[in-house]
Order: sequence, then structure tokens, then C-alpha cells
Amino acid sequence: MDAELCRLIESFAGSGGNLLVVTGEGVSEECGVASFRADPRPFIYRGKSYEARELMTWALFDQAPDVVWAWHLLRLAEARRGQPGLVHQAAARAAETLGPRLKVITECVDGLHRRCQHPAAGLFEPQGNLFFMHCAAGCTPALHPVPEALQGRTAQQPLTADELALLRCPACGGLTRPHILWRDESYDEPLHSVNSILETARRSELLVMAGFSGHTNLANKVAWEITHNHRARIVDINPEPNPVAALARRTGGLAFNTPPSVLLPQVLETFVAAAG
Repeated sequence: MDAELCRLIESFAGSGGNLLVVTGEGVSEECGVASFRADPRPFIYRGKSYEARELMTWALFDQAPDVVWAWHLLRLAEARRGQPGLVHQAAARAAETLGPRLKVITECVDGLHRRCQHPAAGLFEPQGNLFFMHCAAGCTPALHPVPEALQGRTAQQPLTADELALLRCPACGGLTRPHILWRDESYDEPLHSVNSILETARRSELLVMAGFSGHTNLANKVAWEITHNHRARIVDINPEPNPVAALARRTGGLAFNTPPSVLLPQVLETFVAAAG
């Protein structure tokens, strides 16, 4: 590991500082899960072609919920085939040891952190999770697992009446929707933990951004929030150009053009060791 990075981590860990990690779509791509928000593939449903940009909107769901559900179920099946990687495993181990000193925010919706048994209290999924749904009418913010019978659905054929019946809200009987923050929606606290995330950022001294795509506004805001603490530092780990790298360097942090799976596990292990 880079000597300057090692000194930075040991300094914050040894002084009792809190660590905030943001995992981006680059982490999922290392596990074979394609980008969710930048999916270039067309989706054909009942003979009509749709783009991902319109499939991730309340506007289309309001008009054609079956189309939106069919696409999200296809993406769920793809996420299900992916396996947690070195980053997910290292983060879960570190969370067990560090407890409240480590929080993880993921911009991914594939559920890979959860599948590593990452402690729920230390994980934020502000963009949502493909494996869950909630009431489309908002009768309750409670999340419900997508029925197992639908989790392997890979066909682009129209949803059947029996399949649609499985997508009803257990509380009110109305239609559910995927637990995903769509492009024409805003973050809130009950479903997306926006206030909790920003408060966590304010209490963190070291932010590590790994594989951040730049596609999600909240992760960008977290990085800027950290800079308000003049003692805090940002470390960016990403083989792809992104706006956080420049911000990290300007504010006394570091940026590495390295795959997250190569460097982030070392960062977490070093922090745990220095924290005692």
C-alpha cells in the first residue's frame, strides 16, 4: 500500500475518527453486475422498445406499471447471478469489528452488501434495492421482499395475471413498486435515509469513495459535506475518471487510479488494525 495512504489511515484510526465508505457501481461491475443507471440495452415489451432512462421513472410506472416491473425483475435476476466480491467481504468483516465507527453507503441496488451479512445498522442503501418493493400508494414505508417466484424471471414477455397478483401490497392490497429511487423522484428519510446519511457524513473524519460512478446526487453531496470539516480527508479509489478524485486532491486527500477490489480491502484492514 502507498506509504502516504497508510499513514493517513493509521492517523485517523488511531485518533478515534469515524470512517465512512461509499461503494459505487464500479464495485458491482467487478462482481459481474452491469451498471444499473447507465444500462445501454433496449428493453422490448409488447413490441415496443424502452430505454433505461424512461424505465427508471415514476412517470412511466404511473402509465404502465407492468412494463417497469418487468424490466426491474430482469435486472433483479442479473443482480442475483452476481456474487459478493472482495470489497463486500472486507466491508462486512470491518463492520463487525469497528461497530459504529464504520458506516457504508452504497449507490448500488444489487443487494451484494446484504448478501455478505453486512450489519444492517452500518449500511445505507439510498438508491434502493432490487430485492425489495413497497406500496406504490405509500400506505406504509415498510419494505417487502420481492416474491421468490419472481426473482429469477429473465423473460421480456408480459407479466401474467398470476405474477401481477404477487406484486400486491400485503398491507392494503394495492400495487407495489420496486424499491428504487427513480430519476424523477427525490430522496426522503423514511425510504432513503437522506437525513441520516448527511448527519453521518458530518460526523465522519475519513471518507473513502470506491468505484463511484458519479451517477447519484447524494453520494456527490456526501463528498462535499465531508469537506466542511477542515480536519476530514477524502480518499478516492477508482480506475475511471470521476469528480471526487479532483475534490480529494484539492482538500488534502488522495486519489488512486486503482480497482476497488485491489486497494479498499487493504484500507479497511489497515484501519481495523490501527484502531486496536
